[in-house]
Amino acid sequence: MVKTLTDIGKAIKVIVLIALAAFTLVACQKNEDISMDNEISTKVIQSILEHNEIQQYLHPDIENRLPIRVVTNNLIPAHITIQKFDKPVLFLSEAPTEPHLEIVTFKHKGDFIEFFIRYDVEGVSISGIASVEGNKVTLTVFDVVES
Repeated sequence: MVKTLTDIGKAIKVIVLIALAAFTLVACQKNEDISMDNEISTKVIQSILEHNEIQQYLHPDIENRLPIRVVTNNLIPAHITIQKFDKPVLFLSEAPTEPHLEIVTFKHKGDFIEFFIRYDVEGVSISGIASVEGNKVTLTVFDVVES
């Protein structure tokens, strides 16, 4: 009887260790996905901010335009680091009183990211599609519309 209880105890320990290993692997995979989403989102936002068609609206020479502020509406992962006009871009969860871009849509659809951004101070909306191939991001559709 003692041997049977000892064997059951060992079996339970093995099951617990296997379960912990499985949970650890799943957690690591999710962190990797978050990291990848972060990297891709960073590249998409950087590409948008660098696109020639919106440079005329950013006006780094006007007071309160720097640093560039982007309201994310929790549509992109946290902890993105981007520079624009030699200053870090501020990613905010709420709209400030200063001029800011607002991400209205940022949807991952397979190998594409569909986006819609408003820049109310300039009366401009930016929409498009970013193609994601591995770690490479290409803006395949990019439209700037003045309202």
